[in-house]
Amino acid sequence: MYKLLVLLQDITFLFIDILKRVFSSPFYRKELIKQIDELGVSSLPVIILTGVFLGLVLTIQAALGVQKLGAISLVPTGITLSLVRELGPSLGSLMVAGRVGSGISSQLGSMKVTYQIDAMKVLGSDPLRKLVIPRFLALIIILPALILLLIFVGLVSAVMMADISLNISSVYFWNEVVRSLSFFDIFSVIIKSIIFGGIIGLLGNYYGLTAEGGTEGVGKAATKSVVIISVTVLFADFILTKIFYEIIK
Repeated sequence: MYKLLVLLQDITFLFIDILKRVFSSPFYRKELIKQIDELGVSSLPVIILTGVFLGLVLTIQAALGVQKLGAISLVPTGITLSLVRELGPSLGSLMVAGRVGSGISSQLGSMKVTYQIDAMKVLGSDPLRKLVIPRFLALIIILPALILLLIFVGLVSAVMMADISLNISSVYFWNEVVRSLSFFDIFSVIIKSIIFGGIIGLLGNYYGLTAEGGTEGVGKAATKSVVIISVTVLFADFILTKIFYEIIK
């Protein structure tokens, strides 16, 4: 319990330090743009593949569930709401956490154990401004776009699967998508994605900065960061889903 409290304290202090510096100069805009490009481009393949297979699987599972009830017409609405409200943001964030969160921890961990971060401090450069904040902000900016892309790709694959296996026309499917979605659904996706991006960026940076013990320590830090990020994202998803449910019920 003591170790958990110390961990929460250290992460909170890091978050406060980030907030203090993010609104003051110097600000490394080129590094931020670089991280947005690297983190976004590197995540595109896994996001697209996740969206494709998620749409296919949801269509099959929905068909199995509603065929017995004779309610095939409800498939588009069920797929849309489950993909937009829950599976898209949570599963997409977990996939990004596995790809990007571990990468951030490995990069910073390698710099930490080879004393590159200490050298930056000696030369008068702030590692938080140059290394941590660009990665943190990049994930907050890029993750909502990645999640929206995943949802769109998932809907496209679901439309194709429904047309082939259930004889549901694409026109009817898209009409149901538009009818079932509301502005609040899109708003909740963006809010969840921003918060999940912040979690991935904060914890990925933290475990990278606290890595020790050479290359073995870097590997342990990267593994630990993915596990903790995934659990935290799922916990945050539960809290946010509960809050949104209370708002819209």
